[in-house]
Amino acid sequence: MTQRHQRRVRTLGSLLLSLVMAAAMSCSGDDATEPEAEPSETAAAPVVGQLGKTVGQVQPKRRERTVEQVTATVEKWLAAAYLDGDYPRSPKSFADALPGFTPGAERQAWRDRDLMTNADISRKIDQVTPLNEHIVVDVLGQRGKPAAATARFKLRFRTAGDLERQVRVSGSVRLVPGKDGKWRIFSYDVVKGVQR
Repeated sequence: MTQRHQRRVRTLGSLLLSLVMAAAMSCSGDDATEPEAEPSETAAAPVVGQLGKTVGQVQPKRRERTVEQVTATVEKWLAAAYLDGDYPRSPKSFADALPGFTPGAERQAWRDRDLMTNADISRKIDQVTPLNEHIVVDVLGQRGKPAAATARFKLRFRTAGDLERQVRVSGSVRLVPGKDGKWRIFSYDVVKGVQR
């Protein structure tokens, strides 16, 4: 069973910026990512994001910092939505499972919560074991500064309980820095699949 949704919520940045990002990053699809590591039976250390493509001029130190910040934002969402918390639990308990989203993107992701969190299986599982997590960050620069980013990710985990499955979540999220300097997810294209 696979779910796929694509949502673009324009709450930050201009339409032009979004179109530039989509065009610039479309050439860096999944085939550009590194092969997945072998599954681990225990929770891994924090994920170190990899730099993918850079479009435009970005100072090296700012580019490295952007990769770190974007990776931290995406990893925080993946942990809150899929890996952390006690199970079994109510689907309503995922209200705080979308950190780092803009308000508009968070509202849309909550409507897509069966895809964007474990809400669809939360009553059927007792435990989640991370197997693999991989994040590649593409950066768009303007005047030497990072203006936007696309994070391409793959996450695999195993569930235990009434539903014993391996779940894979992958796709991309697009982010822009807010006035506070924090990177926020403003759109997403996510696929979630469950395998026996």
